[in-house]
Amino acid sequence: MLEGVVYLSYPHVMPWPMLILDINRAVERHHLTQGLTSVLLFRSVWILQYLEGETSRLSERIGVISADPRRRLLWSQRQPIAVRALPRLAMGYIDVIREPAFIGDNDLNEISGWREDQADRLRSIMITAAKAKYPRAAE
Repeated sequence: MLEGVVYLSYPHVMPWPMLILDINRAVERHHLTQGLTSVLLFRSVWILQYLEGETSRLSERIGVISADPRRRLLWSQRQPIAVRALPRLAMGYIDVIREPAFIGDNDLNEISGWREDQADRLRSIMITAAKAKYPRAAE
């Protein structure tokens, strides 16, 4: 069964964008072998990610993310999906500060106040941003 998951986490140490980019490259290789697709939005004080894949693979990945001592997972929200929104994007990356055009008119400045009950809106923002930056991601 396919699922999509949105999660919000905070880094314990403020990472710099190049470190996040290096981590993303390593994660991309892992996602390719595990059949996961995702996009990550980064701002120095938070990480917001949307992942898609088989239920068991997503459970494993969220377990790894939850156990990662470099960050604190605030919440995650999962839901079944019929088809992937980003079937060709193993690991997309959008730096919200450096690449605001992909976010459009969505104000993410107050992300710390966003809650799990807003996951659907966040999921939509991330998918739209990923499709804007990576046009072939949805093919």
